[in-house]
Amino acid sequence: MSGETCIVERDFQLRRESQLAIIRVRVKGNSMSPLILDGYIIAVDTSEVRHDCLTGQIVVARHHEKGLLVSRLIRFDHTDALVSDRREYASVSVATQAEWKIMGKVLWWTGRQCVTPSGGV
Repeated sequence: MSGETCIVERDFQLRRESQLAIIRVRVKGNSMSPLILDGYIIAVDTSEVRHDCLTGQIVVARHHEKGLLVSRLIRFDHTDALVSDRREYASVSVATQAEWKIMGKVLWWTGRQCVTPSGGV
């Protein structure tokens, strides 16, 4: 376990399609694998950031020092948290006063999974 989280690169591009603010982001890290892998491109709809509308969805959150994070927004009782698909990563609180803020919902992802040839004889 390396402690690496699914931080996404900051060099995204902003595009408007059908009055939605869509950003395209390249993923760096493995906290959402095997669903979303390192190097994949994700599209994020930034027009909706209300937790009530995004609970249970895969979202991108931002932190002013740590950058961006891809996780599922899960509600435990009355507390919202960012939860990785890989359980070895700790959940991150996104309470009202938390430093992590939701940027939007992941709409789709694409990428190529690298397959290493087997080295057996």
